[in-house]
Amino acid sequence: EIAKEEWEFGRDYTDFHAILHKFIGEYVDVFYKTDEDLLADKEIVGFHNALHRVVNSHLPSLRNVAGAKKVFTAIVAMFVLGVTGFHNHIGMVAEYLKDPTFTAAKIRMGETHADVQSSFQCMNIAMLTGFKAPMLLEDYSHMLQGLDKAAEAKVVMERFQKNLRDFAEEVENRNAERDYPCNAFNPKRVLSSVSI
Repeated sequence: EIAKEEWEFGRDYTDFHAILHKFIGEYVDVFYKTDEDLLADKEIVGFHNALHRVVNSHLPSLRNVAGAKKVFTAIVAMFVLGVTGFHNHIGMVAEYLKDPTFTAAKIRMGETHADVQSSFQCMNIAMLTGFKAPMLLEDYSHMLQGLDKAAEAKVVMERFQKNLRDFAEEVENRNAERDYPCNAFNPKRVLSSVSI
């Protein structure tokens, strides 16, 4: 086991994930007070069941596990982490894709580089994910208008934004002391989603 202080990327990763997980858990709690409330939402259960059908997903069924809200929160938190901080860290690949003899998205038996179709597909994905999405640190209160529990949700959203601002300051303080600054999970530099 490596101490977080010895693995700065991991330290920021786990702290960022904890902020996301807390926010999503609190947001879920606004709309679903109990596991039964969550399980009564056919769209959430359908979404989870579709994920559960993926071969080797190893996801437990929401109905066969204690703490359906906890399971759902953990899954959504990992998705959000993937399209925010983690994508910020690994998503900058365009320079590697310029030369199809250097790297390829599809590996073909007996080939040393990507074919034309594969190269264009990969470059299109890289290009489309390069469009600017809103930053994670933004005012999203307009998206809560019209919700049954908009006031409660707004309090949760405001606390999330404050936690992100505080964490951004913490990352900048850490970076001042680091040999190699890490901004992969700095909320000031993280987009709200992948833009494809």
